[in-house]
Amino acid sequence: MRNTFLICLILLATPCLFGRAGNIDITDYYIKADYDNSARELYVDLRMKIEPFTGKEIDLMLTHFSKIKSIRLLEGKNRINLDFQLFSADSIRLILPEKINAVKQQTISFEYNIPVDSVSGSKSGIYTFSRTDRWYPLQYNDLSTHTIIISVPDNYTSLSTGNLINKVEGNARRTYTWSDPYNFTCPLFIFESNALTFITKKTDKKSVNFYFHTQDSIVQNKLMNIVCESFSYFNAFFGKSYRFNTYSFLEVPDYPAGSATGSLQVFGTPLISDCSGDGLECFKPASHEVAHEWWGIGGIHYKDKTKENGLQFLRESVNEYLNLMFIEQYWGGDSLAKCLKIADAYYRQYVNTENEKVLFEIP
Repeated sequence: MRNTFLICLILLATPCLFGRAGNIDITDYYIKADYDNSARELYVDLRMKIEPFTGKEIDLMLTHFSKIKSIRLLEGKNRINLDFQLFSADSIRLILPEKINAVKQQTISFEYNIPVDSVSGSKSGIYTFSRTDRWYPLQYNDLSTHTIIISVPDNYTSLSTGNLINKVEGNARRTYTWSDPYNFTCPLFIFESNALTFITKKTDKKSVNFYFHTQDSIVQNKLMNIVCESFSYFNAFFGKSYRFNTYSFLEVPDYPAGSATGSLQVFGTPLISDCSGDGLECFKPASHEVAHEWWGIGGIHYKDKTKENGLQFLRESVNEYLNLMFIEQYWGGDSLAKCLKIADAYYRQYVNTENEKVLFEIP
């Protein structure tokens, strides 16, 4: 077991029910973050631009571990302090002033810290933040341009979504600049450089980067093959080149699932804890998340939050159909039938099927 330290700020697409405050259109984020490993805090200085807004309150998601220094409305040279209320789990309500220019785009600034002492332990000796899946103020399902500049000690590595457009080293620090022009979920990961094994591959002229916690080379090779093969398959299926210059696969201990966030797949070690036989059950989620790079991230969204359940069905059902097409090619027809039977059993476990008619039997 290596004595390593991993900090993960995981932003997942989790629905939020908004109250009486109005919804806004956030067009741009400019986020500067600095990790101080001695104080164990992440310092965040953020600007977000919103379209003209006539309401007096704005509800956003933000981790309740945040130590807020200031929230201001920027109007020219004026800096107007905004009142705010923290409510429910990881939600914040901004109170806007009575006199606000409702015909111009507005800029709101946030300054706050996130303490690293709110961590949950891991048997592996690697740690993750607790309840920091909303590390910056956002409105769920709102597509925005993100620029994230993160500074870390020079023995740390940082990952986020989009394209890495700059990396500067000096004064015992590393500074990364990430740009994502079309996303609503931008996670930030910080970890000691020796905490994970780094391997890079070339697929369809794109760099596919892997960060492994598992030291099993057989499992590593199987995952790399499946990720690269499915990446190439979906890239050819949709007939256009992948929109980012790299794709990253990050294994996170104690994370019980897989998620796609745009150029970055987060894959939990528990998914690969039992990879006996053909490994279909534990490796299938990896290609499912790869498929999301072309379907279900950024391209499908509603402003009407009441339609979110139907939207989630559209994202996941079509995406899994695409994944099953890849599985049939990669593992063969028997594996496809196996997946369909598993899905059918899962469906019948939770849905009343008394009035359904069988259209065809799975062989």
